[in-house]
Formats: sequence, C-alpha cells, structure tokens
Amino acid sequence: WVQVSEGSSADTNGFWRMESRDAGGAVGLVLTFGMDYTDLDQNLGFMRSVDGGVTWTGFADEHRTRQITSFDASSDGQTIYAHERSGFANWRSDDGGVTWSSYSHSNANGPIAVSPADRNVVVFAGRTTLWRSTNGLTSVVQVLETGTTSNGVQGVIHDIEFAASNPSVVYAATEGYLVYRSDDGGVTWSLVADVRGDVLGSSTP
Repeated sequence: WVQVSEGSSADTNGFWRMESRDAGGAVGLVLTFGMDYTDLDQNLGFMRSVDGGVTWTGFADEHRTRQITSFDASSDGQTIYAHERSGFANWRSDDGGVTWSSYSHSNANGPIAVSPADRNVVVFAGRTTLWRSTNGLTSVVQVLETGTTSNGVQGVIHDIEFAASNPSVVYAATEGYLVYRSDDGGVTWSLVADVRGDVLGSSTP
C-alpha cells in the first residue's frame, strides 16, 4: 500500500465510502467524498481518480461543505446519486458531477444505491425503511419496513448493495446485523440472515 495525501486538510478528513468502476476490465474510475466531522469547511468533498487511485482531483464544489454520507454511481460513472445527512434530500447528477438536481424526500435519511443495469432504478433508506424509484427519484415507493426484531434489535439500515454479478439481486444490512435480500431489483424483500443471533450466537447488542 502507498498512502495518497490530497489537500492540506487530508489528515482530518474521513472517507465514508469509495466507489470504483471498471474500465476495460481494470479498475479505472474511483470516487470518494472527504469530510471533516468537526469543521465542514475543511471538507475535501467529492474526489475522482481516473487512474485507479494514483492521482485525485476534486469536483462538485457546491457539495464540498455538505455532510454527504452516502453516494453511488452508475456503471459508467456519469450518473451520481448522493445523500446529504439529516437533510432529508437526495441529489442526482447526470453529467459526472458537473450539475445537480435536489429531490426532497421526508424519508431520506440513510444510504442510497443505483442499479448497475439501469441508472434510473434507485433504492435508498430512511432509517428503518427502504424506498425505491424507477424514474431517477422523481417518485418513490416504500418497499420495506425493518422495524425492530423480537429481541429488541433495531433495524436501522446502514448499507445497500446491488450484486455486481446480477443486478436483480439487492442486499440491505442493518446495524442490528440483519441482512435482507431482494431478487427482483428491490421490489420485494425477505430477511435472509440474523447475523447476531444465527451466526454470532447472541441475541443482544
């Protein structure tokens, strides 16, 4: 490993998420967002690498001082969806982050993911709910309510991932170690694993 330092505030920035996209069979495009949790003015913001992470450049300066805690990109990296923490809004760009549109959703307060097969199919979380859009966030439909398990573990959703090998398969994981799966692109969901209870052998947080 070689440490890459970009910008004077790099040492105070955290990078919650990093997304890579293949280019001719090799990882070429990589996106991330740098955030200083104590001083948003020191954020590095959105950064892009087109050489597999060797060199980086900033983009989407209008988002630099926001708390962008989740984002995802289409297969070609041109359509980017981002969630602003506690803002109850999602953002969309169709030109690689040059211009953005905001979509206010009172339920938007968690991770967001876009289908690798269709840039208009989006799944995002609102704490214990999952929402799905087929038109790029213009309209949304609730598709899952995780609630709280019988042993009191709250199902706050922390991650959503489309399977790279099959875009019809989507996973959602909660802070209570519950894993949900959809086999129809996020339309219907089922609980497939209670990792804390079934794997770790403990039903308490």
